[in-house]
Amino acid sequence: KFNPNIISIQTLGSGSGPTDDVGIYNIDTTYPTATVGQTLGAALGGVAGGGGNIASGDALLSSLPKDLTTPVLGGQLVAIGRLWPGSGRMMRSYRIRVRVPRIDSKHSSGNTRPNNITTNSPPYTIELACKAFIVRSEEGDTPLRMALTEGDAELKRLRSLLSDPSVHPHVLSYARWVVGQSSSPNSPSPVNTPVARPVYLLRQHAHASLSDRLVSRPFLTLIEK
Repeated sequence: KFNPNIISIQTLGSGSGPTDDVGIYNIDTTYPTATVGQTLGAALGGVAGGGGNIASGDALLSSLPKDLTTPVLGGQLVAIGRLWPGSGRMMRSYRIRVRVPRIDSKHSSGNTRPNNITTNSPPYTIELACKAFIVRSEEGDTPLRMALTEGDAELKRLRSLLSDPSVHPHVLSYARWVVGQSSSPNSPSPVNTPVARPVYLLRQHAHASLSDRLVSRPFLTLIEK
């Protein structure tokens, strides 16, 4: 087990609350990544309640466009919005929109995975829930890699336990996770040098849980319940 005195979850600040949520913020891919991060930080508010730049804003927003690239997501990240509740001192929750290509299923049959992407059909957009936090090591890369490897094994175990809807129909498990770029400019970083990496947990976004839907308008009829 990793040493909590060496490995920790970096505090992100409390934020100002739901009033900072500006909904979905579209990303213009013509801007450089640094500009995108600064713009998102100013738009979605700071970790300490202010923010007009990424240093005083949400630090994870500058990492999202750099780490969640098209090869990683299988599509283009086009919009980000912060989710409330679910964002606190140790973790941020986001709703992200990803533009993915359409798959032509006419050329696939049985259990064969379709691999023919149509070029004449426009892409469509999916929404994902993303929970992000920063893992920090006080003693360089090696303890951090060990902690991330241990966390990866635990996430795989939980996914295998919860991914069967016939057994757990009320649980939507994280489908995948991504480890972002290191905060250290030197790779690997020297021993006894603090280093941090963002981690992103991704799953399908659901507008409301079943319990939320049961008590919200329009109320369900008896047969619908």
